[in-house]
Amino acid sequence: AWDSLGTEQKLIEAVIDARLEAGIAAHDTVRTQANFDQLAEQLSSNLYRDVYQWLDILNPVLIKWYQTWQTIENHSESLSDKSYADMIQELDYLIYDGFLKIVSLDQLKHYPRYLEALNMRLETALHSPQKETDKLAQLSEVSEPFYQMCDDADIFTPAHQAFLMTLQEYRVSLFAQSLGTQQKVSGKRLKNLFKQIF
Repeated sequence: AWDSLGTEQKLIEAVIDARLEAGIAAHDTVRTQANFDQLAEQLSSNLYRDVYQWLDILNPVLIKWYQTWQTIENHSESLSDKSYADMIQELDYLIYDGFLKIVSLDQLKHYPRYLEALNMRLETALHSPQKETDKLAQLSEVSEPFYQMCDDADIFTPAHQAFLMTLQEYRVSLFAQSLGTQQKVSGKRLKNLFKQIF
């Protein structure tokens, strides 16, 4: 799967780097050699299991992501410019440079459902373009301010990622309701959440 985005070895190295960085960040009280040695031993003992768990979920996600991107590109001429741009933007915000250092394992587990929802949306857009237009108008009320803020931000933070996950749930509720959502979500709730967080 990673071959389309990079080599398999690079994927493994990226996951290892991300997990080590996360482990170190979670222990910011390392002030002595003894603390450091203890942390190094802990990270070493858990690293293989941790990386395997990530790769087990990540590899099929990358396959699905790439297949979804290809499908959208194959049908791009049948989509409106706005729909095409938003679908590609969704993919770009799911898998981005350095995302492994921001996304949690629990968040990653929802990616297959988000990608399935996007594929269902594509089918609807191709066969019921007016329905797609109406749903996209609702989505854009909350998605566009968020994406604009991200474009203006110096870095993409865990707070951005957390809001993005709620936005993804809203996408599911709009375009693929049959897949279900993890929480109650609506445009109004997202607007209020946006004000609270940012």
